[in-house]
Amino acid sequence: MDLRAEDEVVLPTRISEEYNSGAYLIYNCQNQLWVCVAEENYQECEAERIKDIAHARARSGCAPLKKFVTDKSCFERQLYLISQNYGNRICVLDEWRQKEI
Repeated sequence: MDLRAEDEVVLPTRISEEYNSGAYLIYNCQNQLWVCVAEENYQECEAERIKDIAHARARSGCAPLKKFVTDKSCFERQLYLISQNYGNRICVLDEWRQKEI
């Protein structure tokens, strides 16, 4: 069986026990990490944040931020945000503290 280049299956790149690499930017509030993850991981982060809001918690365990066009554009934004020390502010769930990046 011959495989052509367009037939190749590209598996997600595992970057940790929790995450696969991708174009979705999240902030892991518990570990204080900016991470570009796969869509599945982004959806898990969204679900966690919704649950934290529903339980009226002061802080979320995760902040889903944005889907980028490419993995590379996500990584570029990730590097910028790491350099700005911005993360902890988006973990607080008070309405006035939430803002888009």
